[in-house]
Order: sequence, then structure tokens, then C-alpha cells
Amino acid sequence: MENPSNNINRKNKIDILRQRLTLVRTVIHSLRSRPGLGPLTSRTVVALLLLLYLLLGPVQGSADIVSASLTYAFLIVIVLAATSVVVHGVVLKRSLAISVLPPEQPATSGETVRIFLSLEHARILPFIFLDLSLDFEHEGASPAIVRASGFSQSDRRMYIDISFPHRGSWDIRGVKCSLKDVAGLTNFAWNIPQQTAITVAPPPAHDSSLPVLSSTQRPGEMMIDIFNRQGEPFDIKSYHPSDGVKKIVWKAFAKRGELLSRHPEASMTPEGYVVILAIAGKEGDRACAQAIAYTESLARLNLEIIASCEGAHGRQPAHDPETFKELLIDSVWDTTPTPKAHLQRDAA
Repeated sequence: MENPSNNINRKNKIDILRQRLTLVRTVIHSLRSRPGLGPLTSRTVVALLLLLYLLLGPVQGSADIVSASLTYAFLIVIVLAATSVVVHGVVLKRSLAISVLPPEQPATSGETVRIFLSLEHARILPFIFLDLSLDFEHEGASPAIVRASGFSQSDRRMYIDISFPHRGSWDIRGVKCSLKDVAGLTNFAWNIPQQTAITVAPPPAHDSSLPVLSSTQRPGEMMIDIFNRQGEPFDIKSYHPSDGVKKIVWKAFAKRGELLSRHPEASMTPEGYVVILAIAGKEGDRACAQAIAYTESLARLNLEIIASCEGAHGRQPAHDPETFKELLIDSVWDTTPTPKAHLQRDAA
């Protein structure tokens, strides 16, 4: 019969093993979730744990001179790297000034746009480099990092190539600065606030195949009318007794002996106004491009335009293609995945 004390000892060992596994998982999770310990990177934290093991193990227990020399040498390297990066980072944080120069013309969604950075007083020590990236108000822009190093007496001008997934006014909250050493042991980070925005427009559509549906129309020759024939009698068809004698083409009858009559063209001239409501969220840039091209065709016909879009939320409707384009860009952040609840308000 098995001794109950043995079962208790076994359970205690299992509990201790579980606690140790939980502790190891917690440490691993903290190292993954955090970039490091203060200015020290995860690589440095792991190296310090290894050095601590060497100090408490082979160096102290076996008096190993080689292990002691390597351990103290690595400790000195880590301390020097951390001290130089932190001190230089504090000085650079006070003196460095960065200006973001957005493009003059609106960028296009899905395409790469070049953004320039102007750096003042960017004097960086050897074996240390500075990583710069833009911090946007909204997520989605492609990540991009530019690296600066070395001394420069004059102001530097660097650029970052970024692409945006959809239209909108992408506000830049600041520039993320990260000062690192060559070995990646130390990371001193700070943020320089900015108040700049990059306007991103939908891709252009040069022509719209949508029919023009205006409030009124009259007979004319400006556009094809798919429903009524009210244009000039230039088309020819087979004669019908209801056409009357005046519409008979007598020259054709004299040559071919066939009765043909003139038929009005399917053409009309639109007049009045056109009301447009564009339902296009963040993924609807192509629909926005078609809507803008449609308003451009309406403007060429001298039609009055009353255009709004999803996410307008009380904004004034547009009356020309350029204002409609600005409205589509400005309202993109107010669109929702399920726009049904807000369409009545946007259309009002």
C-alpha cells in the first residue's frame, strides 16, 4: 500500500514545478511585451541575466578567471553604451528640432508619397545612430524609418516614403526619435510634437460611364436619351403609316423604291440640378473617384450640383467637383462599417 506522505511530497513537487513554469512564462511574456527595461533593450536584459548567472555561478564558485574577465568586460561595455546613449539622448532631446514638410499637392491613396524632414542641430556621436519615424493620429499608414548618423554643421534634409491605404487628412502627432548604439544594447526614445497633416485623395478617374439624370430635360443634342426620342429628325427608319407623308425620304424612294421616313434622334439636353449621395467608407476610394468624375461631367453641362456623402454629419453639401472632393476626404474618419443608421442624417 502506497504511503500517503509520498503522495503529498509528489504533489508539492508538482506544485513547485508549476510555479516555476508560471514564473518563466511571466518573464518571457514581459520581455516580449516590453521593448526592454528603461533604456536597456531586451537583448541587454538577457545579457545581464546571463552575466548574473556567471557571477553567481562559475565566477564565485569556481574562481574561473576567464569567466570573470569576460563577465566584467561585458558589464563595462553595457555600462559605457548605456551611459553614452542616455547622456547623448538627453542633450539631443533638448537641442534637436525637426520640421515635417508635407507634399504641396494632395497625395493619392495606394501610391507612395515622399515626406521630407528637416533636422536642426543633429550632431550624433560615433557608433550611435538616430531612427526617425512619423507618429500619425490614425493607424494604417505604412511604417517607414529613416536613420541619421554622424556630425553635420548645417541642417539636414531627409525623406521618408510612405503609402496610405485610403483617402483622408492624415494628421501627424509628432516624430518618434530613437537613439541607439551600434550593438543594439540601449534605446533612448522620445517624441517631438508636430502639427502637420497630409491630404490623401482617392485615385483619379478621368471619365464616368454613369448616365446623367437631371431634374428636367429638353430636346437637344448634348446627350443621348435612352428612353425618349426628342431630338432632331435625322435618324431614318422604315416607313409606318402613322409617320405621315411629310417624313418620307423621297430621294431614297426614287433610288431604291423603298419607303423610308425620318425619325427623331435619341438625344436631349439636361437642365436643372442633380442630387448626389456617395456611400463610400474607407475602402470606397474607387467609388469616390467615379463620383468626382461624375460631378465633373455635370459641371461641364452647367448643371447645378448638390452633393453629400456618408460621414458628412452636418457638413454643408458641395456644389462643385473640387468642394465635393474635399468633402469626401474630410468626412472619411466619420464613416462607420454599418452606415445605415447614419445615412438619413448624412442625406438631410
